[in-house]
Amino acid sequence: MIFFFLLIPLLALAYLYKHFRVLFTGKNGRLISLLILASLLSTFLFLSFTIFAILRTLVVVGISNYFFACVLLDLGTFVYWIIKRHPINGVKYRKISLITMTVVVIGTLFMVTLGMYKNNNYEIREEKISLQHGDHPLRIAFFSDMHLDPLFPRSKMKRLIHDLDSLKPDAIFFGGDLADMGAEELDARGFDTLFHKIRAPLGFWGVEGNHEGYNTALKGNPIPWMRNNGMTWLFDSTACTSLFCVTGRVDLHSATPRLPLNILEKDISPTDLRPWFVLDHRPNGLLQEERPTRIPDLVLSGHTHAGQFFPWTWVIGLVWKLSEGYGVLDGIPWFVSSGIGSWGAPVRIGSKTELVIFDFSP
Repeated sequence: MIFFFLLIPLLALAYLYKHFRVLFTGKNGRLISLLILASLLSTFLFLSFTIFAILRTLVVVGISNYFFACVLLDLGTFVYWIIKRHPINGVKYRKISLITMTVVVIGTLFMVTLGMYKNNNYEIREEKISLQHGDHPLRIAFFSDMHLDPLFPRSKMKRLIHDLDSLKPDAIFFGGDLADMGAEELDARGFDTLFHKIRAPLGFWGVEGNHEGYNTALKGNPIPWMRNNGMTWLFDSTACTSLFCVTGRVDLHSATPRLPLNILEKDISPTDLRPWFVLDHRPNGLLQEERPTRIPDLVLSGHTHAGQFFPWTWVIGLVWKLSEGYGVLDGIPWFVSSGIGSWGAPVRIGSKTELVIFDFSP
């Protein structure tokens, strides 16, 4: 499986290299093509620097656009070959490739400008759901995939705090992937003071995402930072308040093997009538052998970003059974948020950033 996931990006890079060689000919063409591809990788090495974050945004969106444009170009030349019964000549192909690159550059600048604005101005999404358990109405705020980095504006965090204060949820749930910076960098940018202001009467509960694992390997464990700044961390554990119980699961690809849900279920009494929520970063559904006796009232996930920007917003639905919104996975009510932030490039085209407000009724 790991080999398969490594093979796909390597094949994609080889495909891009082939097309760059069409654009950049001569004795320096190979070097220029390799430098362009190296720039894509290098921008991920310095995640804490604003200039590299800006370059990464342009490179990620630009390379993505160029990849899909090349696929369309090659499909077009294939159709040309079928109709004309001979391939397009090299001079004409290179001219079309240059036009394609020009369109991609202009399109990328437009997408980044509009997409960063959309990313920074999240929507408030309201969901009304009837619960299987409980006899009291309940309001819960949920956000996921914040991905704090040098391009995440403090004004966005301040607006989140203001909106949460105004909407007055009973509790706040976080679905994982908080930051792509270390604790010292978060403190230096003042995110510790702001994050500590996120609170609700029945608690602020969170779980790890896959980026918590990456950060632990690269910049130190971020979980103590979240605990120190007001979040109650659920690590394959369950907590109950007066109005609900919530279980937080270890991320599926965490270094720590996670417990099956039917084992975690034992922390709740079979006679408990409070609604049961589960926070699970990835919307993978459940294996049959871990299916609990009691069905959770709702599982909440993030991770997918709903594809984040076009054309990945089309591709994401092929990867995940439920990539965004409310649905059912393996017979369990499930909700997937598109996230309040973005990764790689803080750009949203064809998707949205969101704060979700659930109004549950008995």
